[in-house]
Amino acid sequence: MADPMFNKPARIDILIGAEIFFDLLSIGRIYLNERLPTLQKSILGWIVAGKAEECLAPSHKINNMLVNHNHNENENLSQLVEKFWKIEQISTKSNFLTEEEEECEKIFRESIRRDTSGRFITKIPFKTTVSDLGGSYNAAKRRLLSLERRLSRDRSTRDAYNAFMDEYLSLGHMTIVEEADMNKIKYFAPHQYVLRPDSTSTKLRVVFDCSCKTDSGLSLNEVMMKGPLVQDDLLSIILRFRCYKYAITADVTKMYRQAWVTDDDANYQTILWRSSSDENIKGYRLRTITYGTTSAPYLATRCLKQLSEDYIDKYPIGSRKVLSDFYMDDLISGSNDEDEIFEIYNQVSAIMNSAKFKLRKWFSN
Repeated sequence: MADPMFNKPARIDILIGAEIFFDLLSIGRIYLNERLPTLQKSILGWIVAGKAEECLAPSHKINNMLVNHNHNENENLSQLVEKFWKIEQISTKSNFLTEEEEECEKIFRESIRRDTSGRFITKIPFKTTVSDLGGSYNAAKRRLLSLERRLSRDRSTRDAYNAFMDEYLSLGHMTIVEEADMNKIKYFAPHQYVLRPDSTSTKLRVVFDCSCKTDSGLSLNEVMMKGPLVQDDLLSIILRFRCYKYAITADVTKMYRQAWVTDDDANYQTILWRSSSDENIKGYRLRTITYGTTSAPYLATRCLKQLSEDYIDKYPIGSRKVLSDFYMDDLISGSNDEDEIFEIYNQVSAIMNSAKFKLRKWFSN
């Protein structure tokens, strides 16, 4: 038997989810009759389930079967089942955070603030090993010189790269490091380009390699906390989306770059750059949440969650949609009511605009 002491009442030892349960079943099932339980062979032994009327001796026949538990046992069982349901619910978001994820959340909650324009400013959640980062200037310089040689062979790509970096600078997303402050820099990240010919917005994107190791053997990404998942998984969002009569979608313009990191943390997000080989190489601090860092997805999506919490009273419909219907920077939502679609559009736009998360590419049926 799967439970050799099946005939003796006892507390429940473990609850097994459906994803494991069917892996435990083996070939072998015995049907007795409609008044008797079914016998099922499993990896753990035989399982007995079903009616038990004819299993009882004639003197013990009863019309209603009743199982009694004392008060404390019943409470413990209730708590166990509730915890089990929370674990089993359809979502990749964990209801139980690891110690590191708890620490990551704590850093965010204690450091998050907004500037006078409404833009978020957050700290990067570093591990204690951040102090073990070694030198990175020489590796970043070698990569820059190699990049320049590649760009020199393709003028159109070089011009697009320069235009990308010029925009970064003009928007204030990076700022030059004065020579006197170069000793404050903690990490230099190499960068390269990715071409996306089919993109309707940016054909060339510059990506930052924060996995490049320093001379101590550690990279910036290795000393950052990843953070927990704060958005629903894509399957859940799509399933809800398919149930609506009216659909509505949009995405956030340059989402990662709409939130700042603190000035101190920007010293860990520095690059080397010059638009021409005739110029001197200079350092530039990246002031925004930076694509390519371990914590970037968490920080960006956590800002959206914070927005939904901040505006739940003022914009209840929009806040719920910001919390549940965003997958990274994509809004995938809808409603069965036509008037509510316009309310979703207005409220979500107001919430997102308040933090400079401008939505674009609005579509609806």
